[in-house]
Amino acid sequence: MISIHPIRPQDLADVARLHRESWRSAYRGIFSDAFLDSEQVVETRLALWTRRLISEPSPGSFGFIARAASGEALGFTFAFPAFDVQWGSLLDNLHVRPDQKGQGIGRKLLAALSEHFLQELGDVGELGLYLWVFEANAAARAVYEHLGARPAERVVITLQDGSEAAEWRYVWRSPGELMRALRREA
Repeated sequence: MISIHPIRPQDLADVARLHRESWRSAYRGIFSDAFLDSEQVVETRLALWTRRLISEPSPGSFGFIARAASGEALGFTFAFPAFDVQWGSLLDNLHVRPDQKGQGIGRKLLAALSEHFLQELGDVGELGLYLWVFEANAAARAVYEHLGARPAERVVITLQDGSEAAEWRYVWRSPGELMRALRREA
């Protein structure tokens, strides 16, 4: 049994740990192994989530965490409504614990996020929804494309370890478009 709850400041340690574990698994070959295996990745994820959840939360930002019946954290998602004038709301994070992938946790988190946009945020739910995906992360790109997201823009960025990588902006016309794709999957 998996439950989905809004992320709260008390979830800080679990969210930072899930983020770190996901990076270490999904981003091998994108970031350097030295960076992924270092304490720097631990520190940067903890600092990011401390800012987002406690010291400098962005107005309107929100997320959801998936937990097993035991309370164990299995995955999370996080978004920034109306983040970009052209593209709409940013789905900034979707991470599932590596040993829990393929069990529908990510889809449940995306459904909770889409539902929140549609039911709680009024006109913001009518805006587009987008995310960035590393070009080399073929598995994630395939999932988003299967759920109706379209690649719209490719950029090359400098990563925290100093290397460069290509990213794609994937877009849905609205959170409702994502929700409809998720319902077809159910």
